[in-house]
Amino acid sequence: MLQRRNCILAVLVSLFSGLACAPPAADEAATPEESITKVWAASKFLQDKGASGFASLNSQDGIWTWKDSYVFAFDCRFDRMVAHPTRPDLVGRPIMQITDNNGKYIFIHFQGNVQARLIAARRLVGIRMDAARRRARVA
Repeated sequence: MLQRRNCILAVLVSLFSGLACAPPAADEAATPEESITKVWAASKFLQDKGASGFASLNSQDGIWTWKDSYVFAFDCRFDRMVAHPTRPDLVGRPIMQITDNNGKYIFIHFQGNVQARLIAARRLVGIRMDAARRRARVA
């Protein structure tokens, strides 16, 4: 069974990411709420099914592909794409070598965004802790 510490991630991506060709009609766009719900459901699905659940994520006509969005999974421990419904050619490839249609390394970009958000969150927590310490000294 997959566990969170194994670092197998289910990630949602819109077709606008550069991994697919034609943009969908505006009325077919997934809402943020739908996207979040699908990603959480896929995560639970993979926790329950383990590696046998990848076949379901690879299905272009399955429940993990809807409107203009889809769920794919990669294993960051082994730097490998493990499931992708619209680009089966990516399965098994190192994720850090995957590029979009413009030649930009997608996962390096994702990694940079995550690191920037973590740094910002740490700063925010540090600011709040400093403020709490100052209040505690005054009291």
